[in-house]
Amino acid sequence: MLGTSISRKQDVKQRAKRRRYALMTIKKRLKNTTLTRKIQAMIIQMVMKSIMLFNCETRAWQKKELREL
Repeated sequence: MLGTSISRKQDVKQRAKRRRYALMTIKKRLKNTTLTRKIQAMIIQMVMKSIMLFNCETRAWQKKELREL
C-alpha cells in the first residue's frame, strides 16, 4: 500500500512464509513427474528466487536476513 512501511524483520518473515507455501506447492506438483532430480532442483531454485525477490526495494540485505530466507 502506498505510504506504508514494514520493518525488515516483518519483511523477512513475510518472504519466508511465501517461500514455504510455494515450496510445498511446487514439490506437490513435481512429485510424480518424469523429470530428473537435477531438472526438478533447477525449477525449484528458479521459482524460489523469483518469489523471494518479488517486489524488492533497493536496499542492502544483511547476511542474517539471507540465512533466514
